[in-house]
Amino acid sequence: MRYLHILNRFCFFATLLLYTTIFFGMYAQMVLGPLQLLIAISITYLYFKKIPQNLKNLILYYWLFAITALILAFLGWNDAIPDHLIILTVFVIPMMVAAYFVYVTYRIDKFITSKEE
Repeated sequence: MRYLHILNRFCFFATLLLYTTIFFGMYAQMVLGPLQLLIAISITYLYFKKIPQNLKNLILYYWLFAITALILAFLGWNDAIPDHLIILTVFVIPMMVAAYFVYVTYRIDKFITSKEE
C-alpha cells in the first residue's frame, strides 16, 4: 500500500508542477486520471475488506466523485456544457478529485502501516 500512495502522491504533485506550463499539465492529467483509477481498483480489490468502515466510506466517496467527474468531463468534451464551464469540468474538478484521492491513499496507507507494526 505504501508504494501505491507514494506513486499517487508523486504523480499528483508532478502534475501540479507541470500545470505551471498549462499545456504539459493537461497532458500529465491525462496520465494521472487513469493511473489513479488503476490504483483505486487495486485498493478496492486488495484492501477493501481489511480496512475499517470510515476508510471504506472514503474510498466509496472517491468512486462517487470520480464517476461524477468522468461524466462531467465527457459532457464538457462533447459540448453539452457551456464553453465557460469546460475548463472547470475537464480540468479543475478532476484535479480536485485527484487531490482527494491523495488524501484517501494517505489515510489507508497510514492505517495499513500502523497495523503491520
